Amino acid sequence: CKILWAPGMNLHRTPFNSRNHEYYSECPMLTNITGTAFVSGGLEKGAILSAKHFAFNSQESYREGLSQFMNEQSARELELRGFQGIIEDCHVTTPSGTEVNALGLMSSFSRIGCTGVNAHTGLMVNILRKEWGFKGLISTDFVATGKFFNPQDCTINNVTFMACGNASSLLSGDWAEYKNKVEKDPAMHKALKENMHFYLYAIAN
Repeated sequence: CKILWAPGMNLHRTPFNSRNHEYYSECPMLTNITGTAFVSGGLEKGAILSAKHFAFNSQESYREGLSQFMNEQSARELELRGFQGIIEDCHVTTPSGTEVNALGLMSSFSRIGCTGVNAHTGLMVNILRKEWGFKGLISTDFVATGKFFNPQDCTINNVTFMACGNASSLLSGDWAEYKNKVEKDPAMHKALKENMHFYLYAIAN
């Protein structure tokens, strides 16, 4: 199974964002249409294209935990419009006859207000999974330490796996606490099963 961590679907919100070379434009609908065509092409070739960075990655420097403040209307009309297109408007039929849309996403380091993206149930579950119907896998962005991405928040909000760069830091305190909470919490058990279902759905298709 081939996974490509692309396309970049964030907007050119400032000319100083050093990731702008990965993103399409400052226009949400141009980003939507171009990204949808790119993801559809990848799906037809049997690849999982994981669009990034979901969502609100407006700068590269000092982006860890950067707070983005907006109302829901501006979020939906601007930054989320491109991501919505690759999920709702890609219609590719697999050799098994299953019609699929985007099968992957990568989340961002950003916070929405004071809440980290991976902990934001309104975005990750209510909009992405329930409203748009996204069934695929979600990876975090690169986790350099065990402190920034809370494993419990990721699990509850259907993030299927974490991109761990520093494994030694992730095997200590945070993960021991996570293991204890999972063993004692039925909601965590349920979320883990859901997450594995999303992961296997993406790989199978």
